[in-house]
Amino acid sequence: MKNLLSFVAIFLLGLGVIKAQDKSFGVSFGYQYVGAVVDGGGFSGFDGASGYYVGVFKNFYVVKKLSFQPEVLFSQAFSNGEKINQIMLPIMLKYEMTQGFSVQGGPLVGIAIESVEGVKSFGIAFVIGAAYDFTESMFLSVRYAFGVSNQLEDQVFPGITGRYNYIQAGLAYRFL
Repeated sequence: MKNLLSFVAIFLLGLGVIKAQDKSFGVSFGYQYVGAVVDGGGFSGFDGASGYYVGVFKNFYVVKKLSFQPEVLFSQAFSNGEKINQIMLPIMLKYEMTQGFSVQGGPLVGIAIESVEGVKSFGIAFVIGAAYDFTESMFLSVRYAFGVSNQLEDQVFPGITGRYNYIQAGLAYRFL
């Protein structure tokens, strides 16, 4: 846990240093739905939880219409009185289709803040989405992330796989 917090702190400090060199650092927040898909052992099921995310991002342009955007997000979802807390680290490749509208995709690493018996604390997903700029500073982002790694421990749940899928919709503000 200390290593995770150290990594996040160094990342955020690095974003602060980079911010002085470029004008595309910002904050984001929004709604998310987390779905758990379980399959195997003669069982198949789905359960979900709603919540929110909040975080920071930095946009790096490769060429005029192509950029990549690493982010650090805190995610919290609620299900049956339980909280699911996660640090999410997406790295989005963004392509500006038209003025103000972009499509995006890339990997996402999810790290659970609390450990749950039988569930891995580290997961990988692939994200696709789109964003629309209302103004130079404010934009809307909609994303779908589908889990590609098994989140269940084999020794606890032999022959059963579980993965998380996410739907996120939120607003972001760029500091100009």
